Amino acid sequence: MTTLEPNDDEPISVLHPRAAKQRLPHAKDYLGHLELARRSKQMLDGDSAVIDREIESATKTVMQLSGRAGERIEPRRKVPVKSWSEDSAPRHEYFLFLDECGSHPVNSPSDRFPVFCLCGIIVDVDRYRTVDRQWKMWKARWLGSARELVHEPEVRRRSNKFHNSDMSKEQELIDSLATEIESIDFTCIAAVIDKRQFAVMHPEGFVDDFLPSSGYLMCIDFVIERFVHFLHHVGNDARGLVIAESRGAREDAEVHSEFIRLQLDGTQWQSESWFRHQLRPYIEFQKKHRNSSGLQLADLCARPIAEKVLNTAANPERWDAIKTKLYDGTLDRPASYGLKVYPTPEKMVIFDDFRVNQTSK
Repeated sequence: MTTLEPNDDEPISVLHPRAAKQRLPHAKDYLGHLELARRSKQMLDGDSAVIDREIESATKTVMQLSGRAGERIEPRRKVPVKSWSEDSAPRHEYFLFLDECGSHPVNSPSDRFPVFCLCGIIVDVDRYRTVDRQWKMWKARWLGSARELVHEPEVRRRSNKFHNSDMSKEQELIDSLATEIESIDFTCIAAVIDKRQFAVMHPEGFVDDFLPSSGYLMCIDFVIERFVHFLHHVGNDARGLVIAESRGAREDAEVHSEFIRLQLDGTQWQSESWFRHQLRPYIEFQKKHRNSSGLQLADLCARPIAEKVLNTAANPERWDAIKTKLYDGTLDRPASYGLKVYPTPEKMVIFDDFRVNQTSK
């Protein structure tokens, strides 16, 4: 048997009070089950010595968690709700389109591509029809049909519609893609897990009580935190609808479960009330064949961002068009609000050419 003591490297005495408060009910449940087990064991053969020792340890854990949970907890950011009622004019809305690049298991630092990126494209709902039309016009001109499905790997590998035996025409197409992305009106928020550094910092694959163990779900937390900040500070208390590419019924359910958890529990930094206030209470999942312009743009932005984190000295295709669209929190700080890299590098050299304050959030 094992108790609920976090681990040898994280004694309860240094556990965050909010984390202790979250663990306490589970510790009490565990202790209650142990006491039931002791009664059953005594009725069987009268020898409950092993369970007695575990009850003693579990009781100590409950007492320690109770003490830690009772300490002062630093308040999280709560949305300063603006005056709004059911009789007010409808709140403005934004879409957040999500797509990813790389494999999300964090315990695979030896992958050929050891980074995972979740990229979000924010588009004003009233502007989306224009964005959609603009993207389809580019596809009609350069790919022959507005209905063409664009997949980032085809761009990178110069396959299908992105291959041309005339190298100059092929490069002209690639250059026009970067120019088009730069001209489209959207804001970008991305989160990247550097699995090489993650394995060094968290060899057990566990960060803390506030983050899920899945790399994908971790990035969901990072991106959604920044999206609600955008909705309040840029959108003037707008609401947001999250639209993600469907990856399968089980995978979609896991993502949606984490999204709901944010609205019920919040994160270490932001209260659950902020998520509930700024977001619609669900994620919309769309299959690739829906040919969503927003999801295709997110797909095209994810890879260059991931490649830039993988090799900061590189200049990936489309990076120059994307970097100026990263959300800066209205504070000229894209490294804090537009691109979350975890583990956070000591210096975000990715943004050296921005000459901005790189203080981490």
